[in-house]
Amino acid sequence: MLSNAQILHGKMERAAKAPVCDVFDVIKTYQLYPNALAVAVNARTRVSAELACVAWERANSRLGLEAAEELPGVPESMQDDPYRMGPSAAAAAQGAIYKRVGLHTHGDRTIIETETRNGRPYRIELAPDEFNRGFALNGLNEYFYYNAPGGDRLIECARSALTNPSLPPIEWETGRMAPVPPSPTTSQRLDPER
Repeated sequence: MLSNAQILHGKMERAAKAPVCDVFDVIKTYQLYPNALAVAVNARTRVSAELACVAWERANSRLGLEAAEELPGVPESMQDDPYRMGPSAAAAAQGAIYKRVGLHTHGDRTIIETETRNGRPYRIELAPDEFNRGFALNGLNEYFYYNAPGGDRLIECARSALTNPSLPPIEWETGRMAPVPPSPTTSQRLDPER
């Protein structure tokens, strides 16, 4: 079963076509599950996220005309002004873009703290056995790869710091370069089984 963030990621892939149901879902998911939208928006390049917003804004008139036909049975309590759907979805997605991200390792924990443009904080704490799954489910592999200089190195360094207590902890914030991964020791290079 797909998560809300994975479903929204697919809807953002179709943003250029701006299907009414996708735009409606972006708006409603943001209202009900704002972190799911943040994960979907930030698991892509910043330019890609901004282009989705532009597509929704440009399609606004069409969205308003098609809403009554394309969204039958939507309760009135869940309906917004159909002629504001494009700007509403764009504002939700733009507000969900991370303006600050921190990645810290402390002992056997990786802590990721984010703050979106609209000021919403989110904190994830991962144990070593949760690292890979936690990064995947929260779109962090993609976020760091697309939006942080040396993001793949940063992930490697964080993973190494968790498994090797002799390494210094990672203290990274948005705007900093990623640390350089530790090089293998001589004994690790000589012993291929390690």
